[in-house]
Amino acid sequence: MPRLWDDEDDNEQGALDLNFERGDCAILALRLSEITGLPLVGLFDNRGDLHHVAVEVSRDEVLDIAGVNTKTDRAAESQAGRLGKWRRVTATGIARAGLPTWDNYSEEELDAVDDVAYQTASGAGLTP
Repeated sequence: MPRLWDDEDDNEQGALDLNFERGDCAILALRLSEITGLPLVGLFDNRGDLHHVAVEVSRDEVLDIAGVNTKTDRAAESQAGRLGKWRRVTATGIARAGLPTWDNYSEEELDAVDDVAYQTASGAGLTP
């Protein structure tokens, strides 16, 4: 779960400790899906554990904090590895998998997610 920095010496601006590569990918993907209208997809390992969430741009590409990449490349970079399988997911499925969703974040954190999601979608040319 994301948190605010506790020690102002470590972070004078009080920046949020959100990591969209690990753990907070789901909340970013949920917001990206709302902004772009694209479906959510999850990367599952061979046991069925969910490792990463993104939005599906095309049959072969996903959008997440790293921008638009092939599903193969993003799988290779994850703990699921190249054997990982991408499948459509829902917000309910994400919550069932134990990843944080809307209720796990403060208003300040959700505002930061909004900013990052709009920048990410805009950078990919996917804003309305």
